[in-house]
This record gives sequence, C-alpha cells and structure tokens, in this order.
Amino acid sequence: MIDRAHTALTRLTLTLLAVLSSLHVHTSEERTDDHRDRGDVPGWVMITLMTAIVVVGLLAVFRGQVTEAVRSAFNSIQ
Repeated sequence: MIDRAHTALTRLTLTLLAVLSSLHVHTSEERTDDHRDRGDVPGWVMITLMTAIVVVGLLAVFRGQVTEAVRSAFNSIQ
C-alpha cells in the first residue's frame, strides 16, 4: 500500500513540476519592464502546490497516526 501511494505521489509531483516549469518559462518570456513589480507568481504557485502534495502524501501514509494525534489533542482540551 505504501509503495503504491509513493509511486502515485511521485508521478503526480513530477507531472505538476513539469506543468509549473513550463508555466514559469512561458510567463517569464512574456514579462516586460512594465510588469516587473508583479512578483514571482508561478514560484509561489509551485511552492503552494508542492506543500499541498507533501501534506497529502504524509496523510496518505500516516493517516491513522495523524487522526489519533488530532483526536488525542482535542480530548486533552476538554
């Protein structure tokens, strides 16, 4: 099960990186002097998506442990 989740996560990560890399190259080529103050939007999109992929991957592998930890934290508050 862990191997299948890892393989699927790896494929998804590589696909997203390829798409985001082409998006970054495409937007960088179109950038003119008037738009330099826009910031690095594709970079932030890539960071956000990669963070989401890491979270989903960790939850896929450690779902039971994360659920128990959250449940224990909520029970200790009461």
